[in-house]
Amino acid sequence: MIVRDGSSCTLGTQKAVALAGYLGIRGEPIGREQLATVLWAESTHEQARRSLRGELARLRSALPAGAVGASRLNIWLDPSVVEIDVRRFWALLAHGRDDEAVELYRGPLLEGLDLRNAEPFERWLHSERHLLEIDYVGVLRRLIVAAWDRGDASIVLRWARRALRCQPLAEEFYVHAMEAAEQLDDRATVLTTYRQLEDVLQGELGIGPGGEARAVARRGSNVDDTEGPLDVSSLGRRPGEYVGHEREQALLRELIRRSGAECGSVAFVHGPAGAGKTSLLWEVLGRRRAVWCRAQRSASTIAYYPIATGLREHLSRWGVPSVDDLWLREAARVCPELSRATPSPSLGVREDKIRLLEGLSATLVGAAGRGGVVIFDDVQWADADTTAVLEDLIQRLPRLRVSIVVVARDDHDLKSTGMAEVLAATARSGYLTEVVVDELSGGQILQLIRQSCHDLSARAPAGWLEEFAETVYEVIGGNPFYALECARLALDGSQEPPVEPVVAVRFGVRDIVRARLAALPRHLQQVAEAATVVGEPLSPDVLARVLKVDPWEFANHLDALASRGVLTMGRDGLGFVHDLVAEAIYESIPSARRQLLHERAALALAHAHATGIDNVGGRIAAHLEAAGRKEEAIPYHERAAEAAHRAHAPQMAIYHYQRLRELLPRDQHVPLLLQLGGTLSYGASGESETVYREALKLASEQGDGHAQARCHLALGALLRRRSDLSGSRRALTEALRRFEVYGDAEGMEQALEALTYAYIQQGQLAAASSSASQAAALARNTGRLANLGRATLSRGIAHLYGGEYESALRCCEAARGLAKDTGDELSEAEALRYLSAVYGIDGRLGTPEQAWSTAEQAIEICSRLGHRTGLARAADGAGGAYLLQGDWERALECYVAALHLKDIFGYVWGFDAVIYRIGYTLLVAGENHGARRALEHAEILSRRLNAPYWLCRTLMAAAELALRDGDWVRASPLATASRELAKRIEHREFMLQARALVRGADTLGSGSQQSIGFKGAPQVSGRFQSSRSLQRIGHRATDSTGTVNAHLPDLPQVLEVPVRGVDAVITWLEGVVDRQLRALPEECRGEGAHSDPTEIHNRKSAPPP
Repeated sequence: MIVRDGSSCTLGTQKAVALAGYLGIRGEPIGREQLATVLWAESTHEQARRSLRGELARLRSALPAGAVGASRLNIWLDPSVVEIDVRRFWALLAHGRDDEAVELYRGPLLEGLDLRNAEPFERWLHSERHLLEIDYVGVLRRLIVAAWDRGDASIVLRWARRALRCQPLAEEFYVHAMEAAEQLDDRATVLTTYRQLEDVLQGELGIGPGGEARAVARRGSNVDDTEGPLDVSSLGRRPGEYVGHEREQALLRELIRRSGAECGSVAFVHGPAGAGKTSLLWEVLGRRRAVWCRAQRSASTIAYYPIATGLREHLSRWGVPSVDDLWLREAARVCPELSRATPSPSLGVREDKIRLLEGLSATLVGAAGRGGVVIFDDVQWADADTTAVLEDLIQRLPRLRVSIVVVARDDHDLKSTGMAEVLAATARSGYLTEVVVDELSGGQILQLIRQSCHDLSARAPAGWLEEFAETVYEVIGGNPFYALECARLALDGSQEPPVEPVVAVRFGVRDIVRARLAALPRHLQQVAEAATVVGEPLSPDVLARVLKVDPWEFANHLDALASRGVLTMGRDGLGFVHDLVAEAIYESIPSARRQLLHERAALALAHAHATGIDNVGGRIAAHLEAAGRKEEAIPYHERAAEAAHRAHAPQMAIYHYQRLRELLPRDQHVPLLLQLGGTLSYGASGESETVYREALKLASEQGDGHAQARCHLALGALLRRRSDLSGSRRALTEALRRFEVYGDAEGMEQALEALTYAYIQQGQLAAASSSASQAAALARNTGRLANLGRATLSRGIAHLYGGEYESALRCCEAARGLAKDTGDELSEAEALRYLSAVYGIDGRLGTPEQAWSTAEQAIEICSRLGHRTGLARAADGAGGAYLLQGDWERALECYVAALHLKDIFGYVWGFDAVIYRIGYTLLVAGENHGARRALEHAEILSRRLNAPYWLCRTLMAAAELALRDGDWVRASPLATASRELAKRIEHREFMLQARALVRGADTLGSGSQQSIGFKGAPQVSGRFQSSRSLQRIGHRATDSTGTVNAHLPDLPQVLEVPVRGVDAVITWLEGVVDRQLRALPEECRGEGAHSDPTEIHNRKSAPPP
């Protein structure tokens, strides 16, 4: 509807309305050609343009002057003149003004508009209507939740009714309306709403209401009929309360309360199957918001399945979580319904995994809300990648205000997916509370039967019931599930229980299920068997195809099983009332029939998911293997492995690669082993090396030189990460030679780039510059600008580490320009970070302001992309800018923030550089004790990581510190070692500084008692001067009055500084280093490592003679 000056006006034609709607909702200039194509798709070009001009004129005459803007190419509506209610609706949502937004929605978008000859417009309108309806329903969900939180049932009823006008098949809103009416003691509305639900579901879908709606209806009437269809004319009395586990309830409630008020907590709830763990959580949570991530045995081959189902269920009930769009885009990789935005660009395999984990953690926490709960249920079946998300969440607990509940059965081993290790680490950190759900006592079993089985309680004498409960407890113990199943079977289809209670007791779950199935018609037994094979969530279409039954008829079979207490409607769809039932049925199926059902299940899943086979490839492969069709499972394992790679689920990818390794013939293993080794390389590097060497051996046996080159390249990159630089260079050189033989330019570029960084890491900077130049020449000749940019940057890094700062500056600026030209923000951030480092080299080539500006730009890009290790490197550059300015306190904060990021995300490479900078900053500040301790840790790490460049800098700083203290015994070997190392890496400036340090130590040792000082302190015999960097920093930092010359902006808010103060920083740093050293692989000792790193700590400072 068009409104002008308070009254509605018409545009005359449907096309004019469509044109106004399209321009208004898009909210941006639209090309004339596009508009003509969208609105007049079947007309000729000239006819469409002529029609567009006519409708545009009609639109201009109806709208205020200036409302329609147009140029030769584009047309638009001016938002300052025309207000579009849809765009205002979105703006109100963005600002959290849900009450106002919901009043703007008056029905489907452009309702009643019917165009001809405009199929593209119709498709666009259908999509926008659907998305707008989703947003509207999401607002109503949030309003309903807020009203429940306030205890305002009348408002809940109002919003639920509005939601039902929009989505009349959404059972959740009927339940909200019924529960609200129940709170208002309006039993008539409860039953009326239930009848409406029953009519619409039966009429549209041919099914009945779910268990939750039936339960609410029963509570509002006078009949208990837990089995069979619900008769709303004779509904029963309210069910009893939860029985037993009062201490466990109180413990969980206190944990959840403290989590909302103080900091997060983890509860590990475990007990035997059927003990009531899930029921306990339902009782404790009540209406509290929770994200329920439930693992399932049949979905254990789908990465992140529990998290995806938990987020989908939350989305349907509460709407999209209020978290940053960056994290929603990441979570949408697992649950696509969360965001329509384009996924963030790749950061590399390791960084993509880190960002996904952070995105899923942030989305789960945002979905739960402050004081909410995130539940990982049945973790004995969770995949290893879901375990990684749980581990990431637990690491963030000190900063969270949510409770994490982990639920597991006692009869399963949690070691295979790493869950046992995660829980043990959490217990050691003091965040874990164990909640054991034991069986009930005999008296509680009697109470449970009386309160839950009203038919039996009403028909059996009190004495009989007591004897029955006592017999149940003696025979099968106090398991609530077993007890209730026995009680439900006691009537056995008759109206009266047996004379002797012992006759009604079954011995264990198998006997119970066998008795339950025996009472079912044969066709329902077959449905139950097929359902256990296919697995949850149960899909009527898939199951109908397995049994070759009409889907509508099959839906009735499922409804019948639900009415008999075999199936139930759970949080994530239709499933068995308990896993024990499904397990017992599956074990009772004869093996031949089981194989046939697995084969049919594979075919049915492949047919049902023909356009999205990757999502169920793992399930199909598992069914085919269970059916004995192992060769047919191979392509599905391959697709599942590729899907796991795209989803950044390395553990699931490893599982499928290992299965392929067993199924494929050996002569097809080389590419498979390279993929497996690449996935393993970010975890157990020793196992990865074994896999690569096996691939190399096999490629050699087959005489495949190109495959050998790929193996050498992968092995060389792995060895470089493990600091085996000699082995890395040999492998990469061999890979380069073989790629040259085969003319593989891309392979040559990859080998040269890896060689460049191996040379840099080893300190062979001339060789690094040469290999980077070769890589740049290759990229230039092949026209690959992105590769040229990376090669140019690596050459600049080699120049920077070699002390050739002018050349480094030119290369980094060129690399940044190439990154901007190709739109590669990640490479641009890396170039900016090194530009900041070049500008910050003692103030020779730039100012603190330039160093800060480039670092700030890098921080902004990395923060926006979620690039955490890149953010750490950019923070490092910002610290250099502060230090160059003379603000050592903020420099220290930057370095602490950088180290904190590396520690959180397990990125040990570069630790030594950041710790060196912390020590150097404290040296500048005159904090000698803290500087010494930091430099000792930097030396240990540099040796372990085989980083001669940073080791040389560390030794020089430690020697200078020792000279300050007048400790020539300590200074002399440090200075000598730094001189030899500077010679080895051929760094001219380092050699000059190291020689000066050696002379200073010799002078001090010859009898002078003067010590080396900073800024005017006495020098050794006037011949040794503090390092040039200290002098430059000192002169730039202050003016003649001692005041800091310039002011840089405060620390960016995205940088978290966990500790402040020199003593606190050093204590924290030592804990971080100890943790990282223990996590470092044993084989990663570096070629120059100490056999015993503790000897550095044990050095004694001796007084001068």
